[in-house]
Amino acid sequence: MSQRKVGDKEDIKQILEEVRGLDPILSNPSRLLIMTILFTFGSQYEHEIQKLSGLSWGALFSHLKALERAGYIRKYRVLTLSGPRNMIKATSRGIEAYRNFLKKVLKLTSTIKI
Repeated sequence: MSQRKVGDKEDIKQILEEVRGLDPILSNPSRLLIMTILFTFGSQYEHEIQKLSGLSWGALFSHLKALERAGYIRKYRVLTLSGPRNMIKATSRGIEAYRNFLKKVLKLTSTIKI
């Protein structure tokens, strides 16, 4: 699909259909941010994700739960010298979903000429 100026109703319908086809879990900016952190830096302690994302603890907990329910992340406890900590890791399913989401967004943005 080459870049085109959106004009007729069929173009608009196709674009809206592509937007509707985006992963609803990763369409949330906070969840996309969390997955970007995990994809870029690998497994992270929960408190590191909170610092990097700037999310409140309540918001972070809520978004991590949604990602965990979707099978995109795995949370596990690790022992450190400072005591037990929660470690967050992107699963292979989560990495695949993240890559597919970015591919679809890139395709969509390259399709539309503004």
